[in-house]
Amino acid sequence: MTLLPTDFHFLRPWWFLALVPAVFTLIVLWRRIEQSSTLNGYCDPGLLQHLLLSRLEQTGKKMFPLILLALCWFLTIISLAGPVWERQPQAVYRVQESRVLVLDLSPSMAAADLKPDRLSRAIFKLRDILAKSREGRTALVVFSGDAHVVVPLTDDTKTITAMLPALSVEIMPAAGDTVKGALMLSANLLEQGGAKGGEILLLTDGFTDVGSAMESIRQLRMQGVSVSVLGIGTEEGAPVPGEKGFLTDADDSPILVSLNKELLAELAQAGGGHFQVLAPDDTDLEELLKDKSSHRLDQAQNQEGVNVDQWHEKGVY
Repeated sequence: MTLLPTDFHFLRPWWFLALVPAVFTLIVLWRRIEQSSTLNGYCDPGLLQHLLLSRLEQTGKKMFPLILLALCWFLTIISLAGPVWERQPQAVYRVQESRVLVLDLSPSMAAADLKPDRLSRAIFKLRDILAKSREGRTALVVFSGDAHVVVPLTDDTKTITAMLPALSVEIMPAAGDTVKGALMLSANLLEQGGAKGGEILLLTDGFTDVGSAMESIRQLRMQGVSVSVLGIGTEEGAPVPGEKGFLTDADDSPILVSLNKELLAELAQAGGGHFQVLAPDDTDLEELLKDKSSHRLDQAQNQEGVNVDQWHEKGVY
């Protein structure tokens, strides 16, 4: 029969290694006290028996601090080792932040002013965003002439990552460059998912329905949904690939598509979000995602009926 609880153990038992220097130090100090207390080399043996009681009393007084030091050292090590034997249920919290990623799949995303092309670079950036989205829920919507849901709101970002290689300009059933439908579709996903507010992150090189897009963005902001924009492309622009060479205008000249940073920045400002131009490193994402508090407890909600047991340390006592 043991006097200790069944679940008694130490969370950090490696702290008991600190007993090794403790024992060594105490032995050294004890020997010094013994050497300083011996009378054999200084007192006549006939007188030693009369002084023995006084010697023991002095030695005992000198040993008391040593015993106190050993006791304190031992108790400190036990405390640091984390003795536990009781579990306490802890509520599990889940971050409810919701983000819809909207990717432009219009023909202009095949332009090669970014190597190898705009769409490939946008997909690379999507992978980085998903890697940073470790909490909350994420959805993916694509648009060209119309909008489609690729993946609805999910907390499994690996599902979205697995879909990225299949995305191309050619998969869209209707070619075009209108974003309003994608914004409304994103808003519906957030509403159906029970999200309070949420964020839409738009990856695009521009679109033709600027007026209706601006109206939709302002409406979304009134509903608590922010819209941020990541611009894909350069101000110098590039021709748009077609079935035979490049797309041309009425004069048979290649159509150049360039990035209108001022317009996209204005849209992001109206949506209460941020605007950045795609960068080769993470500086663009640091700005776009800096206010997204995926680690703040005040945006987390308790998962009803879900708890984990946590050991309650007794070392503090």
